[in-house]
Amino acid sequence: MLDVSVKKLSFSYDSELILGDINIEVKAGAFVCLLGQSGCGKSTFLRCYTSCSFSCNTLRLRYCT
Repeated sequence: MLDVSVKKLSFSYDSELILGDINIEVKAGAFVCLLGQSGCGKSTFLRCYTSCSFSCNTLRLRYCT
């Protein structure tokens, strides 16, 4: 299983800040739900996390030992 650690993640479209200084740690086996209004950055965060569409170099995953 994996722990997830995101430190100081920021993302912007042109000059508009979409995600600013996001920090999250999730322990292996935990359940997490992202809630928020339409357009608040939930999908953008997940795209950064999965590296589908964006390049985010502040995302780190580590294997549990």
